[in-house]
Amino acid sequence: MKKIIEKLKNLTLVEFNKGLLLFAILSLIYRNGSFTNSFPNPFEIIFVLLCILILIDLIKNNKIKDFFLSIPKKIWITLSCLMFSVLFGWVIAIFLIKIPTTFNNVLEFGGFAIGLVLFIFVLFFTKNDKKYAKKCLYALLFSVVYIFAVFPIVTNYFHLTNGPAFVGLTINQNIVSKILLIPTLFFSTYTIFEQKSKWHKLIYFIISAILASLLFWTGARGALLSMALSFLFVCLIFILHDFHWQKIFIGGGLIFMIILCGYLIAPNHAQNTFVERNLSLKRLTLAKNLILGNKISQDKTAEDYVLPETRLTLWPMYMKEIGKNPIGFGPNTHMDIAFLNGGEHKMIGPHNMYIEILLWGGLLGLCSFLYIVYSALKNLKTKLRTNFNRITVALLGIFFSLLIVILFNDSLQFFWFWAILALSLRI
Repeated sequence: MKKIIEKLKNLTLVEFNKGLLLFAILSLIYRNGSFTNSFPNPFEIIFVLLCILILIDLIKNNKIKDFFLSIPKKIWITLSCLMFSVLFGWVIAIFLIKIPTTFNNVLEFGGFAIGLVLFIFVLFFTKNDKKYAKKCLYALLFSVVYIFAVFPIVTNYFHLTNGPAFVGLTINQNIVSKILLIPTLFFSTYTIFEQKSKWHKLIYFIISAILASLLFWTGARGALLSMALSFLFVCLIFILHDFHWQKIFIGGGLIFMIILCGYLIAPNHAQNTFVERNLSLKRLTLAKNLILGNKISQDKTAEDYVLPETRLTLWPMYMKEIGKNPIGFGPNTHMDIAFLNGGEHKMIGPHNMYIEILLWGGLLGLCSFLYIVYSALKNLKTKLRTNFNRITVALLGIFFSLLIVILFNDSLQFFWFWAILALSLRI
């Protein structure tokens, strides 16, 4: 105990700030709604304090130049372009298109700005510090504690469900499903690549299966699709590295068993919901007719005409508006389409982060974002070629899964993504 107290006394401000950033990341497990309607969550409070302390450290120790040099010049330029595109689009929306700005817009922009600052802080603290980069990744795995939700007493005590859906310490299954993807891909990757200890492999497998069951329990189809495709992606990396035929059966078999066990562990109502929403004959037939342009029988009920995926109507609607103004409209995730084309008010949002960025910052904003993503993927690919290890594969799998799941949700305020993006440029 004395050693711990002595160590705390000798902490430098930099070391304290690094610890505070890890604590902030851990606190992300609790999200009582979005930044827009629930400020402040614990993360925001800690993050504001962290910003103040980092600013004090930079000014007091004359490290402002070091701060800017710690991040690649191209990334600074790209981030500047992304921020400029959003602000410029906002000006266009206010003064030319006459879209009124609300307090909600300001809060949404605040959430986006915090995501970018978190991205910068992770890059700053992880420069030349691989151990700290791993600590940040491990902190992002904290939601693995949700595996204890398999015990009803835990779920009921902490109120981890909202109706039939698992929501964890959030109020939205879409949020918690994206959070769960991070430990799910990590432990699944370790399950596949573990060679030395059968006990470790078994533990990783059990954790992965329980996490997969929680994803089924959320009922979030985008997250389930992301999980499946990312599993295949990681399995492909496993098979192609030092290829031999046996690996196909090992990797494929483990992935199949994780998904199957996850499905079987999930509550009965979650299993039924998954089948009804994705595999029912009525929905599959309707989806086929819609895709092929076939006429639908007039004797169908209103329920039969519900689209299998409402995003298929949202995406074209918002893309049409973006086509009219490729510069963007500024920070307005749930843009009221009625302001643009008249008629019924629709404020449901595009449910797609890529379209969301187009909506905010236009083509310049999207190109800036995609360049950062490309740089991160390029870095991970280089690391795998020079030093192939499972933690890099796990990070690549996590990053790949998030790039897919943000296709189905507005995620500019999904802080975990910005942290993973920064680690993908560093680790």
